[in-house]
Parts: sequence; structure tokens; C-alpha cells
Amino acid sequence: MRKCTVVAEVPHREVLFAILAAHRRVTSADLARVPNGLRCELVLAHEGEHADHVWDWDHRPSHALWARWTADETPRLESVPWCEAAHPSADEACTLYGDHGGAHAWELSDPEYDAFVRRLCAQAPEWEVLLRARPG
Repeated sequence: MRKCTVVAEVPHREVLFAILAAHRRVTSADLARVPNGLRCELVLAHEGEHADHVWDWDHRPSHALWARWTADETPRLESVPWCEAAHPSADEACTLYGDHGGAHAWELSDPEYDAFVRRLCAQAPEWEVLLRARPG
């Protein structure tokens, strides 16, 4: 199944406030971890809001900061638990939030990543094995 490719702008001010509220400080290393943009991580043609992971909490590893939005609204930030599903035949956990609905992360393919791999493999066939490994 393919991933949704809807994008949105990162609400940087709100992300910084969320980090400050949780950590009481923001370092330049923290700022480097904030994404430049949001891109929905859910299955293509999903129902409801789009969602993208924004930040891992150091103080609460069971939760992460996610942005959720619809086409006509500014993304809002929520600290939500990770999905607890595990791949049935591999040592792999779902990297989406807990109540995401639909397909789990290991069931999804990223059309932009797949196109990137095809272009590189055409230029350097010896890289194919390395590039076909799924990004983590």
C-alpha cells in the first residue's frame, strides 16, 4: 500500500513551545531535529486527518509529538502514544501513533522514496541491495 503524500507547513512556534514545556530548554541540536515540513505518513486515501511525526520525547519514550491536520486547517500538535502493533514475522514495530487506523507502517511504501531508489539504481546498479532496504 502506498503512503499518503499530502504536505503541510510545520507550525514552528508551536513545536518550540511544546519542546520548551516538556524540556524547559531548547538547544541548537533540538532545533536541528525539527522537520522542515510535514508529510502525511498514513496510508493513501485514508479517512480523517493527515498526520506526521514531529518529535520524540526523551522524557516519555512511550509517546511522541505528532502534527495532525485537514486540508483547510493549520496543523495542531498532540503528544500521543506510539502504536503498539508489532510485525507478525519480523522484529519491527509500527512507527505510527497509537490510534492511527488503517495499515501499519511496515505495510506502506513511500512513492517518493521508491522513485528515488529507481533513479539511483538506474545510475548505479551496484547500489540496489543497499538502497532497496527500507528506511527506518
